[in-house]
Amino acid sequence: KHFLVAAGGTQTVSAALTSTSVSTGAKRLAVVLLNFSNDSSQPYTPAFAAGVAFTNPNSVAAYYAVTSYGQLTLSGDVFGWYAIPDTNAGCATGSWAASATTVAAAAGVNLSAYDNVVYAFPTASSCGWAGLAQMPGRSSWLNGAGAMTLRTMTHELGHNFGTHHASTLNCTEGGVRVSLSLNSANCTSNEYGDPFTVMGQANQYEHTNYSRGNFGWLQPANTVTVTTDGDYTLVPVEGGGPTAVETLRMTRTSSTFLTLEFRQAIGAFDTFPASWPVMTGVSVRIASGYTVRLQSQLVDATPATTSFLDAPLAVGSTLFDPISGISITTLAASSSGATVHIAFGAGPTPTPTPTPSPSPSPTPTPAPTPSPTPAPTSSPTPTPEPSPTPSTDAQPPTTPTGLGATFGRGKKLELFWSPSSDNVSVAGYRVYRDGAQVGTTAGTTLGDTWTGKRTTATYWVVAYDLAGNLSVATEPILVAIAVVK
Repeated sequence: KHFLVAAGGTQTVSAALTSTSVSTGAKRLAVVLLNFSNDSSQPYTPAFAAGVAFTNPNSVAAYYAVTSYGQLTLSGDVFGWYAIPDTNAGCATGSWAASATTVAAAAGVNLSAYDNVVYAFPTASSCGWAGLAQMPGRSSWLNGAGAMTLRTMTHELGHNFGTHHASTLNCTEGGVRVSLSLNSANCTSNEYGDPFTVMGQANQYEHTNYSRGNFGWLQPANTVTVTTDGDYTLVPVEGGGPTAVETLRMTRTSSTFLTLEFRQAIGAFDTFPASWPVMTGVSVRIASGYTVRLQSQLVDATPATTSFLDAPLAVGSTLFDPISGISITTLAASSSGATVHIAFGAGPTPTPTPTPSPSPSPTPTPAPTPSPTPAPTSSPTPTPEPSPTPSTDAQPPTTPTGLGATFGRGKKLELFWSPSSDNVSVAGYRVYRDGAQVGTTAGTTLGDTWTGKRTTATYWVVAYDLAGNLSVATEPILVAIAVVK
């Protein structure tokens, strides 16, 4: 089956996994930096790539150690830059990987000794994505400096290890947004709209409990399949232990569940702001069984707004599913857990169509995302496809230019750049420091205060438009404090 990748590429999916060996244990990762016969640039150093993958406090290795509860550990090496004989035309990722493997072998490096290989290269405009991965598989690709980040590498390795995208479900009846609908034609999916995980929109938030189940990281006691009315308690998914209930799920259809999880700002990666509803409510997703690698769909339990940041089911609120007849009510939530009441109805029952108010607020409706069509496969070779951004505006902004920085008092850094242009409108800019996003702004300046003993940092900027299209990142700049005596 062919599926679109959140970062703009595709991955090919083989048969459903019955083993978790690809996502547990000690894994060796090779990061191969390659460039082309018509582009010999090196947009970042091997040391920078090693920081993103292995040595930064918020590295990819640290992320997977935390989110897997220590069941998946990553170590490895960075190789290159290797000059391959290929040009950057045609987005020939398979040929580029083969050439890089040959050049590496000539340098005495055996890439077959590694469990996973990330191929990273300067921006290739022939590839309309930031990252590409096999699902499941051992290979992934990072396109340009803006892709050498915690978010993109973690996301693509998530596909390698066997999980799909975290999407959102948007339903309307009679022109009014609702959480769920009896008629599936009233609902559309945003393939990577979930704001609470790196497999959706997030830059660093941990995997959902559904993805953790895909990877085989949940113990049997962590998941309770509810079949009778009652009150049930969830602990935060960030680490409740092998016997704690981290997932509640109820059968929705013959192939899906209503899956519940509770999140808290625990650890280095789930750094949710205290005011976010994800910490005071229960997130509800439609998902398959753990051995099936399909997209999860976050249900918007607060459909009066168009944002999914308030999608979790708040205390005192009830979500009714007209397809299964199940009602979910959040009774309480605290830092230690959440309690819900679950009631089972007689089965699918039609619900009245809401009547819109005389002057309803305009609600954007995303274009439908193509459903994956199952088809048999041989080897998991990725095939590039058009950008999956579900929007009629598919043209990204131009790359910001003139990125520079000045220091003020107290390690206060001021970044500045020249504006991008767009066919519709530039919505803002994302600023990255050492692979992690440090801020967004609608202007062309951003302040960043250094803390601790930091003396150097690498920055780049990416523009985005109202449709969510991202520009190519600026070339990174290295900023250092000069000590003058």
